[in-house]
Amino acid sequence: MRAWGEPRLAQRNDVGLSELDYGSVVFRFQDSGRLEEVTQQASVLTLGKVAVPFASLALFGRKHDDVAFEQPASSSVRCLDWHSTRPVHAG
Repeated sequence: MRAWGEPRLAQRNDVGLSELDYGSVVFRFQDSGRLEEVTQQASVLTLGKVAVPFASLALFGRKHDDVAFEQPASSSVRCLDWHSTRPVHAG
């Protein structure tokens, strides 16, 4: 986190995660210090050697991770909240 410097905003969110908001990216941590979520605007997500367009991310998750699940996002925000209990392996 030192590389990012001081966040614009540091707060605790409504689900109990500590948020560090740097404007272009938001990091959310559990109390243990474990990174739980990263939020960033992106049209393409690069996973290793695979580039996945945001519009295809849900399909990619279902195809490559049989234990992944989606959680609906607020209608005012276009995002995908995708959870998995294991790393995704493409290929």
